[in-house]
Amino acid sequence: MLTYGVFGWLMSASLVSPWLPWLGACYITIVITGLTLVPLRNWRTKIDYWLQSKLRSLISLIGGAFSMVIIFSWLDLSIRILVLIAAALLVRIDLVSQGLSKKQSFYFLGIFAWGSYGLGVLIHEQLAIIRSIETTSLWY
Repeated sequence: MLTYGVFGWLMSASLVSPWLPWLGACYITIVITGLTLVPLRNWRTKIDYWLQSKLRSLISLIGGAFSMVIIFSWLDLSIRILVLIAAALLVRIDLVSQGLSKKQSFYFLGIFAWGSYGLGVLIHEQLAIIRSIETTSLWY
């Protein structure tokens, strides 16, 4: 879960609003942990049903093109999110091999992802406070 901690550090360092990293953490961890629990069979059934209509296929094509533009525009953030997904999938594989249920692995991934993301944000904030105290004390 070191990847979530580093991601929290980077999000805290790059954003001005203190609430935005926390909201991003909640959204990203819920989506990633939820996506790792859905079987691929269910995805295929839903996608096949969705693409049976020409209008829905057109909407999917336009949405996919827009998504690719966003992904390439924010390539550094997209790569970080892909690394988070890969880390969650690896942890999911380990949890399944240990015999945990889907619900248990969802809670396990969620708690550790939020905890390590929050730890990364808090460490960055604390070091920023320490640095600001050290630089102001040098001038007096």
